[in-house]
Amino acid sequence: TLESGLEILSSLLKDAAHRKRKMLLADEVFRLYDTYGFPDELTRTIAKQEGVQIDESGFMRLLGDQRKRAKDASKLQDQIFATPEINQELLQLSETKFLGYRTLEAEARILWLNVSEGEGVLVLDQTPFYPEGGGQVGDRGVVENKDFLFQVFDTQRREGATLHYGRVSRGEPKVGSACRAKVDKDLREATKRNHTATHLLQAALRSVLGSHIRQVGSLVNSEKLRFDYTHGKALTKDEIKRLEDWVNRVALESVPVEARTETYESAIE
Repeated sequence: TLESGLEILSSLLKDAAHRKRKMLLADEVFRLYDTYGFPDELTRTIAKQEGVQIDESGFMRLLGDQRKRAKDASKLQDQIFATPEINQELLQLSETKFLGYRTLEAEARILWLNVSEGEGVLVLDQTPFYPEGGGQVGDRGVVENKDFLFQVFDTQRREGATLHYGRVSRGEPKVGSACRAKVDKDLREATKRNHTATHLLQAALRSVLGSHIRQVGSLVNSEKLRFDYTHGKALTKDEIKRLEDWVNRVALESVPVEARTETYESAIE
């Protein structure tokens, strides 16, 4: 993290010097902190040594926005599922049928909802929205009909039900209403590419480092992938190059990818 962060920071400082700027932009510092995990205190220290400041107010604003988004999402879930009655209601619903391997748009019906002050969650009888799982984030998109528009910003799964978290931007959704669920195609496709790349990376690691490699965590979204694995030491530059070459070579082969449902045992095999 520090090595990659230092490389990026060095590049930013060189660019600032070339442009005769005495300040790093807020989004540059925030990207280092948020995307690459580079400590903002270290950015300040190194920038100061180079005679460059950082946009403190802009950085703190972006940091505050990020914390608010995370807090709002967590607060919404806590509010909705704070009572055992709601969890009991979900248990009584039939399992949501997932259509997302075949289509990104589908007709559906609202089985259950909990919306307060324009924000909440919908449960449909069937959905193309992929709920968070396997390291992959939940889909985003819209659920709508002529009477309402519900913007989905996260999709989770609970007690067999797929939960569409979001906000109402028009009208009022009602239980029993027929609607159309539409996944944001660009975000899904980008996320799928990164998810496939995660599996390619694991295969590459096993090929380059050995069969002892095991996945112990991952994050897959539309912007990036993160892959956690077991190994006794850090990768060398040569190993990183071999991994990149392996993944790129296989990606360029354009091998067809298909979804299959199998038992857990056969999938692991």
